[in-house]
Amino acid sequence: MIEKIVLNLVSNSIKYTQNKGSIKVNLILKDDILEIVFKDTGIGIPYELKDKIFHRFSRVDSSLKRANEGSGIGLNIVKAMVETHNGSISVDSVLNEGSTFKVKLPNILIENSPMIIYEFNKASTELELSDIYD
Repeated sequence: MIEKIVLNLVSNSIKYTQNKGSIKVNLILKDDILEIVFKDTGIGIPYELKDKIFHRFSRVDSSLKRANEGSGIGLNIVKAMVETHNGSISVDSVLNEGSTFKVKLPNILIENSPMIIYEFNKASTELELSDIYD
């Protein structure tokens, strides 16, 4: 689930950031929290829509001539996955300047849980990023 959270937020940053813009992902590990910050210089989100972007099928641009595809369900799913991990997600954004998404997850060790070595899933990554390729 965490892979899907990261891929969706990176995919959104790529979709909504123009050429020569910037996208930064920062991981901040604290004693009890892991914070993952996604910051871009993309199109931003209008202030009046910031509270709605995590709702199912919500889109900043719902016109038929929009520049980017998508169903508007991705951030709703991301929020559900973050909350499944007892975490939170927030957004700060300024229209035409960019957005910052902050994911906070508890930094805990689950007792008697086997450590699993992460293996990169190329197919999952290609599927998540498929809607940003020309």
